[in-house]
Parts: sequence; structure tokens; C-alpha cells
Amino acid sequence: MKPLCELISAEILPAARAFIAKRLVETHGFSQQQTAEAMGLTQPAVSQYKRNLRGYRIEIFSANPRIQEMFESLTKRIAQGLPKDEQTKEFYAICKEMAVDGTIVKLFGAEWAGTCEICMK
Repeated sequence: MKPLCELISAEILPAARAFIAKRLVETHGFSQQQTAEAMGLTQPAVSQYKRNLRGYRIEIFSANPRIQEMFESLTKRIAQGLPKDEQTKEFYAICKEMAVDGTIVKLFGAEWAGTCEICMK
């Protein structure tokens, strides 16, 4: 069985990056290069997120308005220059919310209930 953090890095993190990258380009008028620099990615990665070749599971956020709102807020803060280490902290907070609200269990199954506590300490 894979550890939960591996599932999150394979499923949730790419979707989060895709969500944010698309919003930075489409809503905030960032170029792909500006988006890459703001997020600590490469321009080709942003291009792949934008074309749904990576992180195509964005719909996992649309099912929960609170999570989507948190990602919208994070996107706005990144557009305003939020440092990358703070972006990581914000992502952890969103991930924790996904554990609390049951999104993690919905995505990966009941055996993951409560396991986020390990990395959230």
C-alpha cells in the first residue's frame, strides 16, 4: 500500500498546480513564464497543466466550494507575490482541510481516514 503522501503528490498536487496555473494565466493575465516563476515550476510544466496533460483531475476541487475557495485565495496571493515557502504552508492547510472535510476519504477510500495527522503534526 502506498503512503498517503505519495497519493497526494500523485493526484492532488498536480491538480492543485493545474488549477492555480490556469487561474494565473486566465484570470490574472500572467504569461506561462511568469506563472512558472511564481510557482517554482518550468514553463513547459505550466503549458502541460494548461493543456490538461498534467493535473487533469481539477474536478476534485469543484465538488467542495470551501476547497475551491481556498485555492482561489491561494492563487490570488501567489499573483500578489506570495513566497514559495508560504505557498507550501498554504497547500498543507488546504490538504488538512481536505482530510477534515472527508475529501481524502472520498478520493482514496476509508482506510485513509485520520492518516493525514501523521504529516500534519
